[in-house]
Amino acid sequence: MKKNVLILGAVFLVGSSVFGQDVKQIPNFSSEAEKAAWIQAHPTDYERLSGEKVTNTVPEFKTQAEKDAWIEQSKPKKEAEPTTTQIEAAISTEAEKDAYLREHPNTVYMTQEEFNALPDGKKASVLADENYVIIK
Repeated sequence: MKKNVLILGAVFLVGSSVFGQDVKQIPNFSSEAEKAAWIQAHPTDYERLSGEKVTNTVPEFKTQAEKDAWIEQSKPKKEAEPTTTQIEAAISTEAEKDAYLREHPNTVYMTQEEFNALPDGKKASVLADENYVIIK
């Protein structure tokens, strides 16, 4: 009896992995390129869930430059980081400062004097790292 249950369980596991999982909803995507790749890999699921007929979602490219441009325009746009002057102008109270720091936990602020006291090698790495802000 135990042997039959184990064999039946093994058959069920193998069968379920062979047929794959049934997709219940379209996932959330961070970019159009990611969405296009998922649709390309799951055309029947996309048609069933969205009701839209799947056509070739990735265009044919004649050059690498065309492909690179298409990938770049499909990426989500990153908002420009505010300048130190804009940050200082927007923060006028301690509460606003605390709120800003909570929203930007990876940002490190240092004064010009603190920056000047750093060794030359560290200064270069601080200037190259966008998480550091030098306050004048």
